[in-house]
Amino acid sequence: MELWKKTKILWQEGNIDELMNTYRELVHQGELKAHWYLAYLYYAEKEDYQQALGHLEQIYPQYPQASYNIAMVYWRMKRIRECVYYLKAAIHAGVPEAHLQRGYIHECLQEYVEAIMQYQIAVYKGLPHANLLLAQLYESMSDWERAGDYYEAVRQHGMEQWIQNMNLHKIPGGQTAWQIDDYCSQLRNCQTTGFWVTGRSCQEEGRYLDAALNYEQAIDHGDERGEAGFHELFSAMSNDQERLPLIKELLHHGSREGYYFLAEYYVDHNDLKRALIAIRKYNEATNKQQKKGMVLLNTIFEKLASADTE
Repeated sequence: MELWKKTKILWQEGNIDELMNTYRELVHQGELKAHWYLAYLYYAEKEDYQQALGHLEQIYPQYPQASYNIAMVYWRMKRIRECVYYLKAAIHAGVPEAHLQRGYIHECLQEYVEAIMQYQIAVYKGLPHANLLLAQLYESMSDWERAGDYYEAVRQHGMEQWIQNMNLHKIPGGQTAWQIDDYCSQLRNCQTTGFWVTGRSCQEEGRYLDAALNYEQAIDHGDERGEAGFHELFSAMSNDQERLPLIKELLHHGSREGYYFLAEYYVDHNDLKRALIAIRKYNEATNKQQKKGMVLLNTIFEKLASADTE
Protein backbone atom coordinates (compact mmCIF):
# COMPACT_ATOMS: atom_id res chain seq x y z
CA MET A 1 0.00 0.00 0.00
CA GLU A 2 1.30 3.43 -0.86
CA LEU A 3 2.58 5.02 2.31
CA TRP A 4 0.76 8.34 1.90
CA LYS A 5 -2.57 6.49 1.52
CA LYS A 6 -1.67 4.47 4.59
CA THR A 7 -1.18 7.66 6.63
CA LYS A 8 -4.70 8.82 5.78
CA ILE A 9 -6.18 5.57 7.07
CA LEU A 10 -4.06 5.64 10.23
CA TRP A 11 -5.02 9.28 10.83
CA GLN A 12 -8.72 8.40 10.60
CA GLU A 13 -8.21 5.42 12.91
CA GLY A 14 -6.28 7.49 15.46
CA ASN A 15 -3.36 5.04 15.43
CA ILE A 16 -0.81 7.69 16.35
CA ASP A 17 2.28 5.55 17.00
CA GLU A 18 1.92 3.66 13.72
CA LEU A 19 1.15 6.92 11.96
CA MET A 20 4.41 8.41 13.20
CA ASN A 21 6.33 5.31 12.13
CA THR A 22 4.86 5.62 8.64
CA TYR A 23 5.86 9.28 8.40
CA ARG A 24 9.37 8.28 9.49
CA GLU A 25 9.49 5.81 6.61
CA LEU A 26 8.46 8.61 4.26
CA VAL A 27 11.19 10.85 5.69
CA HIS A 28 13.68 8.04 5.09
CA GLN A 29 12.50 7.96 1.47
CA GLY A 30 13.26 11.66 1.14
CA GLU A 31 9.70 12.98 1.45
CA LEU A 32 10.22 16.44 2.96
CA LYS A 33 6.50 16.99 3.57
CA ALA A 34 6.52 14.10 6.06
CA HIS A 35 8.65 16.24 8.38
CA TRP A 36 5.73 18.66 8.56
CA TYR A 37 3.32 16.03 9.84
CA LEU A 38 5.84 14.51 12.21
CA ALA A 39 6.49 17.94 13.66
CA TYR A 40 2.76 18.41 14.25
CA LEU A 41 2.43 15.03 15.96
CA TYR A 42 5.41 15.66 18.21
CA TYR A 43 4.03 19.11 19.02
CA ALA A 44 0.34 18.34 19.50
CA GLU A 45 0.28 14.69 20.59
CA LYS A 46 3.61 14.02 22.27
CA GLU A 47 4.44 17.54 23.48
CA ASP A 48 8.05 16.83 22.53
CA TYR A 49 8.96 20.31 21.33
CA GLN A 50 12.62 19.63 20.60
CA GLN A 51 11.69 16.84 18.20
CA ALA A 52 9.07 19.08 16.63
CA LEU A 53 11.67 21.81 16.08
CA GLY A 54 14.10 19.33 14.59
CA HIS A 55 11.62 18.27 11.91
CA LEU A 56 10.49 21.83 11.14
CA GLU A 57 14.08 22.96 10.70
CA GLN A 58 14.50 20.25 8.06
CA ILE A 59 11.83 21.83 5.86
CA TYR A 60 12.15 25.51 6.76
CA PRO A 61 14.41 26.47 3.83
CA GLN A 62 12.07 24.85 1.29
CA TYR A 63 8.85 25.87 3.09
CA PRO A 64 9.23 29.41 4.49
CA GLN A 65 5.67 29.23 5.90
CA ALA A 66 7.00 26.69 8.40
CA SER A 67 8.37 29.70 10.26
CA TYR A 68 4.92 30.12 11.80
CA ASN A 69 4.94 26.56 13.12
CA ILE A 70 8.43 27.09 14.51
CA ALA A 71 7.23 30.25 16.22
CA MET A 72 4.35 28.38 17.85
CA VAL A 73 6.71 25.69 19.14
CA TYR A 74 8.91 28.36 20.69
CA TRP A 75 5.78 29.92 22.19
CA ARG A 76 4.98 26.62 23.91
CA MET A 77 8.57 26.52 25.14
CA LYS A 78 8.14 30.06 26.56
CA ARG A 79 11.04 31.29 24.45
CA ILE A 80 9.40 34.54 23.42
CA ARG A 81 12.37 36.15 21.68
CA GLU A 82 12.73 33.25 19.25
CA CYS A 83 8.94 33.13 18.84
CA VAL A 84 8.80 36.79 17.79
CA TYR A 85 11.74 36.33 15.43
CA TYR A 86 10.01 33.53 13.55
CA LEU A 87 6.65 35.29 13.62
CA LYS A 88 8.27 38.18 11.76
CA ALA A 89 9.66 35.66 9.27
CA ALA A 90 6.19 34.14 8.90
CA ILE A 91 4.66 37.55 8.24
CA HIS A 92 7.33 38.14 5.59
CA ALA A 93 6.43 34.74 4.10
CA GLY A 94 2.77 35.80 3.90
CA VAL A 95 1.27 33.73 6.73
CA PRO A 96 -1.73 35.78 7.99
CA GLU A 97 -2.09 33.74 11.20
CA ALA A 98 1.25 35.15 12.34
CA HIS A 99 -0.43 38.52 12.80
CA LEU A 100 -2.84 36.96 15.30
CA GLN A 101 -0.05 35.57 17.45
CA ARG A 102 1.97 38.79 17.28
CA GLY A 103 -1.13 40.68 18.30
CA TYR A 104 -1.68 38.33 21.21
CA ILE A 105 1.89 38.80 22.42
CA HIS A 106 1.48 42.58 22.27
CA GLU A 107 -1.81 42.24 24.17
CA CYS A 108 -0.13 40.17 26.90
CA LEU A 109 2.48 42.92 27.19
CA GLN A 110 -0.35 45.50 27.42
CA GLU A 111 0.87 47.08 24.19
CA TYR A 112 -2.68 47.55 23.02
CA VAL A 113 -2.09 49.87 20.06
CA GLU A 114 0.29 47.34 18.49
CA ALA A 115 -2.06 44.45 19.33
CA ILE A 116 -5.03 46.17 17.68
CA MET A 117 -2.97 46.90 14.57
CA GLN A 118 -1.92 43.25 14.21
CA TYR A 119 -5.47 41.98 14.71
CA GLN A 120 -6.80 44.47 12.15
CA ILE A 121 -4.19 43.34 9.63
CA ALA A 122 -5.30 39.74 10.22
CA VAL A 123 -8.90 40.72 9.43
CA TYR A 124 -7.72 42.54 6.30
CA LYS A 125 -5.78 39.44 5.22
CA GLY A 126 -8.82 37.20 5.37
CA LEU A 127 -9.10 36.05 8.98
CA PRO A 128 -12.51 37.35 10.10
CA HIS A 129 -12.24 35.48 13.42
CA ALA A 130 -9.69 38.12 14.42
CA ASN A 131 -12.76 40.31 14.97
CA LEU A 132 -13.38 38.28 18.12
CA LEU A 133 -9.95 39.13 19.51
CA LEU A 134 -10.54 42.79 18.74
CA ALA A 135 -13.96 42.68 20.40
CA GLN A 136 -12.59 41.04 23.54
CA LEU A 137 -9.66 43.45 23.73
CA TYR A 138 -11.90 46.50 23.42
CA GLU A 139 -14.24 44.97 26.00
CA SER A 140 -11.33 44.62 28.44
CA MET A 141 -10.61 48.31 27.80
CA SER A 142 -14.30 49.18 28.52
CA ASP A 143 -14.59 50.66 25.04
CA TRP A 144 -18.13 49.39 24.64
CA GLU A 145 -18.86 51.02 21.29
CA ARG A 146 -15.89 49.52 19.46
CA ALA A 147 -16.29 46.21 21.27
CA GLY A 148 -19.94 46.09 20.20
CA ASP A 149 -19.00 46.84 16.59
CA TYR A 150 -16.51 43.98 16.48
CA TYR A 151 -18.88 41.54 18.19
CA GLU A 152 -21.41 42.43 15.52
CA ALA A 153 -18.75 41.66 12.89
CA VAL A 154 -18.21 38.27 14.57
CA ARG A 155 -21.93 37.51 14.33
CA GLN A 156 -22.03 38.57 10.68
CA HIS A 157 -19.00 36.58 9.55
CA GLY A 158 -19.31 33.67 11.96
CA MET A 159 -16.59 31.29 13.06
CA GLU A 160 -17.64 28.17 11.17
CA GLN A 161 -14.89 28.25 8.54
CA TRP A 162 -12.25 28.64 11.23
CA ILE A 163 -13.85 25.82 13.25
CA GLN A 164 -13.91 23.58 10.17
CA ASN A 165 -10.24 24.25 9.57
CA MET A 166 -9.48 23.40 13.19
CA ASN A 167 -11.39 20.14 12.94
CA LEU A 168 -9.18 19.01 10.07
CA HIS A 169 -6.34 18.66 12.59
CA LYS A 170 -8.21 16.30 14.91
CA ILE A 171 -6.89 12.78 15.36
CA PRO A 172 -9.47 10.39 16.83
CA GLY A 173 -8.24 9.04 20.13
CA GLY A 174 -5.49 11.61 20.39
CA GLN A 175 -5.33 14.54 22.75
CA THR A 176 -5.75 16.92 19.81
CA ALA A 177 -9.33 15.69 19.42
CA TRP A 178 -10.59 16.77 22.84
CA GLN A 179 -8.41 19.90 22.85
CA ILE A 180 -9.81 21.06 19.52
CA ASP A 181 -13.38 20.14 20.50
CA ASP A 182 -13.02 22.18 23.69
CA TYR A 183 -11.48 25.09 21.81
CA CYS A 184 -14.20 25.08 19.14
CA SER A 185 -16.87 24.98 21.84
CA GLN A 186 -15.30 28.05 23.43
CA LEU A 187 -15.25 29.81 20.07
CA ARG A 188 -18.95 29.19 19.54
CA ASN A 189 -19.72 30.46 23.03
CA CYS A 190 -17.61 33.56 22.47
CA GLN A 191 -19.67 34.47 19.42
CA THR A 192 -22.66 35.14 21.65
CA THR A 193 -20.98 36.94 24.56
CA GLY A 194 -21.07 40.21 22.68
CA PHE A 195 -24.79 40.84 23.16
CA TRP A 196 -24.26 42.30 26.62
CA VAL A 197 -21.43 44.50 25.32
CA THR A 198 -23.60 45.74 22.45
CA GLY A 199 -26.38 46.42 24.94
CA ARG A 200 -24.01 48.41 27.13
CA SER A 201 -22.89 50.46 24.13
CA CYS A 202 -26.51 51.16 23.11
CA GLN A 203 -27.40 52.15 26.67
CA GLU A 204 -24.56 54.66 26.82
CA GLU A 205 -25.79 56.12 23.53
CA GLY A 206 -29.31 56.46 24.93
CA ARG A 207 -30.72 53.75 22.62
CA TYR A 208 -32.59 52.01 25.41
CA LEU A 209 -34.77 49.72 23.32
CA ASP A 210 -31.75 48.35 21.43
CA ALA A 211 -29.94 47.99 24.74
CA ALA A 212 -32.81 46.01 26.26
CA LEU A 213 -33.18 43.72 23.24
CA ASN A 214 -29.45 42.94 23.32
CA TYR A 215 -29.59 42.24 27.06
CA GLU A 216 -32.40 39.78 26.37
CA GLN A 217 -30.26 38.08 23.74
CA ALA A 218 -27.48 37.86 26.33
CA ILE A 219 -29.86 36.14 28.75
CA ASP A 220 -31.00 33.74 26.03
CA HIS A 221 -27.38 32.73 25.41
CA GLY A 222 -26.61 32.11 29.06
CA ASP A 223 -24.78 35.37 29.80
CA GLU A 224 -25.87 36.36 33.31
CA ARG A 225 -24.75 39.92 32.69
CA GLY A 226 -27.93 40.38 30.66
CA GLU A 227 -29.99 40.32 33.86
CA ALA A 228 -27.70 42.89 35.44
CA GLY A 229 -27.98 45.00 32.29
CA PHE A 230 -31.78 45.08 32.53
CA HIS A 231 -31.64 45.94 36.21
CA GLU A 232 -29.20 48.78 35.61
CA LEU A 233 -31.21 50.06 32.65
CA PHE A 234 -34.52 50.27 34.50
CA SER A 235 -32.92 51.46 37.75
CA ALA A 236 -31.51 54.46 35.88
CA MET A 237 -35.05 55.50 34.89
CA SER A 238 -36.46 57.73 37.58
CA ASN A 239 -40.18 57.60 36.78
CA ASP A 240 -42.98 55.77 34.99
CA GLN A 241 -42.93 58.24 32.11
CA GLU A 242 -39.57 56.74 31.15
CA ARG A 243 -40.17 53.11 32.10
CA LEU A 244 -43.63 52.48 30.65
CA PRO A 245 -42.90 53.54 27.04
CA LEU A 246 -39.86 51.25 27.01
CA ILE A 247 -41.91 48.37 28.37
CA LYS A 248 -44.52 48.91 25.65
CA GLU A 249 -41.81 49.01 22.96
CA LEU A 250 -40.34 45.77 24.30
CA LEU A 251 -43.73 44.06 24.14
CA HIS A 252 -44.23 45.39 20.62
CA HIS A 253 -40.97 43.67 19.63
CA GLY A 254 -42.08 40.38 21.17
CA SER A 255 -39.80 40.69 24.18
CA ARG A 256 -40.32 38.13 26.90
CA GLU A 257 -38.62 40.36 29.48
CA GLY A 258 -41.14 43.08 28.71
CA TYR A 259 -43.81 41.03 30.46
CA TYR A 260 -41.69 40.75 33.59
CA PHE A 261 -41.17 44.50 33.86
CA LEU A 262 -44.84 45.09 33.04
CA ALA A 263 -45.74 42.81 35.94
CA GLU A 264 -43.39 44.77 38.21
CA TYR A 265 -44.98 48.00 37.02
CA TYR A 266 -48.48 46.74 37.89
CA VAL A 267 -47.29 45.49 41.29
CA ASP A 268 -45.84 48.92 42.06
CA HIS A 269 -49.24 50.41 41.20
CA ASN A 270 -51.11 47.73 43.18
CA ASP A 271 -52.91 46.50 40.06
CA LEU A 272 -52.43 42.88 41.08
CA LYS A 273 -54.81 41.21 38.62
CA ARG A 274 -53.01 42.72 35.64
CA ALA A 275 -49.68 41.95 37.30
CA LEU A 276 -50.78 38.31 37.58
CA ILE A 277 -51.64 38.15 33.86
CA ALA A 278 -48.30 39.69 32.88
CA ILE A 279 -46.13 37.46 35.07
CA ARG A 280 -47.96 34.33 33.91
CA LYS A 281 -47.18 35.28 30.31
CA TYR A 282 -43.56 35.78 31.30
CA ASN A 283 -43.37 32.40 33.05
CA GLU A 284 -45.02 30.68 30.10
CA ALA A 285 -42.47 32.23 27.75
CA THR A 286 -39.57 31.00 29.91
CA ASN A 287 -41.14 27.60 30.75
CA LYS A 288 -40.84 28.65 34.41
CA GLN A 289 -37.06 28.34 34.19
CA GLN A 290 -36.35 31.85 35.42
CA LYS A 291 -36.39 31.99 39.21
CA LYS A 292 -37.24 35.69 39.29
CA GLY A 293 -40.54 35.00 37.50
CA MET A 294 -41.64 32.49 40.10
CA VAL A 295 -40.52 34.77 42.92
CA LEU A 296 -42.59 37.65 41.55
CA LEU A 297 -45.56 35.34 41.00
CA ASN A 298 -45.45 34.26 44.66
CA THR A 299 -45.18 37.90 45.73
CA ILE A 300 -48.34 38.72 43.75
CA PHE A 301 -50.20 35.75 45.28
CA GLU A 302 -49.17 36.87 48.77
CA LYS A 303 -50.41 40.41 48.08
CA LEU A 304 -53.69 39.07 46.69
CA ALA A 305 -54.18 36.84 49.72
CA SER A 306 -53.42 39.74 52.03
CA ALA A 307 -55.93 41.93 50.20
CA ASP A 308 -58.64 39.27 50.52
CA THR A 309 -58.24 39.06 54.29
CA GLU A 310 -58.49 42.76 54.84
